[in-house]
Amino acid sequence: MKADAGLADESARLATDASAGVAASAPMYADVEARLLHSGKMEGIALRYGFFSGPNTWYCPEGAAADHARRWEMPIVGQGEGVWSFVHSEDAALASVAALTAPPGMYNVVDDDPSPVSRWLPAFAR
Repeated sequence: MKADAGLADESARLATDASAGVAASAPMYADVEARLLHSGKMEGIALRYGFFSGPNTWYCPEGAAADHARRWEMPIVGQGEGVWSFVHSEDAALASVAALTAPPGMYNVVDDDPSPVSRWLPAFAR
C-alpha cells in the first residue's frame, strides 16, 4: 500500500513498492498470502500483526526501541505524521486464538487507535 493511500484495511495489498527495508520481505509474504487465500484447495486465515508492544518486546521499557529512544536515536521525521499500528502481545495472542474459529480471510491484528509518531514517540520516550 502506498503511504499516501491512508490507513490500510484487510483489503490492502502489502507494500511491495515501499522502502527497501520493507519491500525486501513484502513480496514473499504477499505470495504466501495469495497462495493461502486463493488456492481453491483449502481455506486459510492470514494474520497481519502490528508492531508488538508489551513485556519482552522491542517496545517494552527494557527493549531495544527504548534503548534507542534513551540515546535520542529515534527521530521524528518531518511533522511526525507517519502512523504506526501497535498491538499488545496479550491482545495478539487472544486474536490468534480467536482466528482459529474465524471465517477464512485476511485479518489485521492491530490496536483500534493507530498513532502518528508525533504522538506515540514522545510518550514512549517519557
